Amino acid sequence: MSYRSFFGLKQKKKEELVLVLDVGNASVGGALVLLTPQDVPQIVFSTRSAITVSRTIHSSRLIQSLGNALERTLKDLNKNGMPHLVFTRRGKMIPRFVFCVFAAPWHVSHLRATAVSQSTSFEVTHDALSSILQKELETSKNPQTKEYLRSGVEGDRMIFLEKEVVRITLNGYETPKPFHRKTKKLESLFFVSMAPQDIIDLVKKKIERVFHIDDVRFHSFTLAFWNVVRGIWGVEKDYLLIDISGELSEISLVRDGALVETGTFPRGRNFFLRKIMSSFHVSIHEASSLLDLYFSGNLSNEVADRFETILNETKKEWLQNLKEALSRFSDGLFLPSHIFLAADEPLAKLLMRVIQDGKWGVATFTGEPFVVTLIGNEALANFSKTTSTRQDNFLIIDSLFAQKLHFLE
Repeated sequence: MSYRSFFGLKQKKKEELVLVLDVGNASVGGALVLLTPQDVPQIVFSTRSAITVSRTIHSSRLIQSLGNALERTLKDLNKNGMPHLVFTRRGKMIPRFVFCVFAAPWHVSHLRATAVSQSTSFEVTHDALSSILQKELETSKNPQTKEYLRSGVEGDRMIFLEKEVVRITLNGYETPKPFHRKTKKLESLFFVSMAPQDIIDLVKKKIERVFHIDDVRFHSFTLAFWNVVRGIWGVEKDYLLIDISGELSEISLVRDGALVETGTFPRGRNFFLRKIMSSFHVSIHEASSLLDLYFSGNLSNEVADRFETILNETKKEWLQNLKEALSRFSDGLFLPSHIFLAADEPLAKLLMRVIQDGKWGVATFTGEPFVVTLIGNEALANFSKTTSTRQDNFLIIDSLFAQKLHFLE
């Protein structure tokens, strides 16, 4: 992806049918989405295929399972999704490009702050910012940064997904429209994400086989999540984003409206499922069913008591990992009290209550417990339309991000 920023973009007018892929580490979601400049995205058809979960994590098996899940999702979109266009009176439309969003660990992200000062005023231009970013990226070749950028992913060849300016300050003041203005001091914050070339090639190959589309636009869920929360809850300036996916939980820190730190820890939904698998000696599918039955209150008292004991132990371990990750963010400062949480049900509401409990020793700005907004059905109900398809909140987030980029690029 070429250099770009969220400042000074122009709006397009044409309605577009796009294929949106949500490539997570537990599943691959896909949707056919109608993007219009004057309305919310319309999800014509959506589907999701699970990535096989083993009792232990093996990178090669995970990548193979990713390819299989991706292929199932694409075939379902082609075979069962395309006919749904008839119900929208757009039966002749075909998707021209694919908007693909990676969750960790398929991508890694990096934030870099820069400052340029001169004795005389200079004009802020896209070329000037591009030059500053390029110089910063060259420093990423040192071994320490290289290791950081590649943590959690396979393969030596890395390519850029995003190179975004998320904040610009001129002469000490944040400026929403900085271009073509003059300044003596320019401070900027860049968000950079990367992915292994092998994963990019795998996704492109699967798409080409089923849809014959070679225009694939790759992004990170980190940037999509922050951008959508900022757009909907813009009044909030300081907050945390937590994305609990299959193998990982990803945390992002936002201060004064800007994304300033990101990090992950290896405890996601599958961490809970593996504990259940091990304790009850069941398969992944049986473990998932037990989890659903527990939250719906349909387990026998004896099994429910045993299940609750396991769940409580697992919650404590997950919270300890979250606490350690947040302590690295705070750096001696208090954390924001508002958290936006993205996770699959029914685990989402459980962890929402656990975080809000406030008895795990993490300090906020106010000294009060965290307030958690769950980015679920209720929060996103008014931000998309569906046509004979179920609501998939991760695909809605991706579609909202796709709409912004497409009509404002």
